[in-house]
Amino acid sequence: HAGAMTFTLTVEGRSASAGHKQNGQSALDHFFVLYQQLELAAKQFNQYETHPRLRELVSPYPINVGTISGGSWPSSVMDRVQVQIHVGVALGESLDAAEARFRKTVQEAAAAVPWLAQNPPKVELSGGRYAASEVNPEHPLVKVVSASAEKVFGRPPHQVASASPSDMAQWIELGVPTLIYGPGNAAAAHTPNEWVSLDTTMQVAQVLVDACATLLAHSTLQLSESDPLLSQLREVNLLKQQIHQIERQKEHLSAGQAYHASTVPNPQNSVQPATVANQDPTSTSPSISQEQQSEEEEEEGSLLSVLCWFFCS
Repeated sequence: HAGAMTFTLTVEGRSASAGHKQNGQSALDHFFVLYQQLELAAKQFNQYETHPRLRELVSPYPINVGTISGGSWPSSVMDRVQVQIHVGVALGESLDAAEARFRKTVQEAAAAVPWLAQNPPKVELSGGRYAASEVNPEHPLVKVVSASAEKVFGRPPHQVASASPSDMAQWIELGVPTLIYGPGNAAAAHTPNEWVSLDTTMQVAQVLVDACATLLAHSTLQLSESDPLLSQLREVNLLKQQIHQIERQKEHLSAGQAYHASTVPNPQNSVQPATVANQDPTSTSPSISQEQQSEEEEEEGSLLSVLCWFFCS
């Protein structure tokens, strides 16, 4: 996955009456010229990437303006613009090198504009610094999680690269093999209708529990009864049992609903299909009543809380 840094960029202008706009210097106009050069530099930088997975992305190391503010009122030329910018960090590039690269790009772009050359934009590091990182596809961790995913979903997961930053790099830096795995569509992240399927989330929980159990079962560690890792191993086994129990309950509830629908006639002597409000359109699970669904979600939510606590601890 790519890394990223957040900068605040401030461009100064000179105010004037809108009726005498020619006497002012629009900070917004100057920023547009500057941003065009930053976009061009980012496009050229992305062309140098050779990693096959990252090459599959449209822009592995994007530059993006997330917020912009400036000006005081409509009748004055904008004398100041401040923006927050997301800047991609390349695989193999240090955070210091990425910061120096961005600052140099801003400096060179500003030098080509007389006003900006005399009034250089201010660049401040104002957010997180996330390095890029990767894990060997042949690493046992990747193979174990892939095998667990295939066991639950019936197919191996698709291994991809991401243009989004992650805490994964910090674990890699500490020498801890790490991968990113979870439910949902990454392309829907931070969109107005971002969502994730509860069924898929439960299946992913099964994958994580199964993978942890496999890794711990093959561990060469000698554990004593007082070792916290031993209690975590027992917790994993307990979680597996709870997940299997929920799956059996779901099958029972679905079977009961199907029987009820087939035995209760309607006025037209035909079976009415069961409907569920707000049902996941991508779900292939049989429909269940809202009351049964509520009870099931409550139990699943409780288990997910336990899973979250376990994996975070």
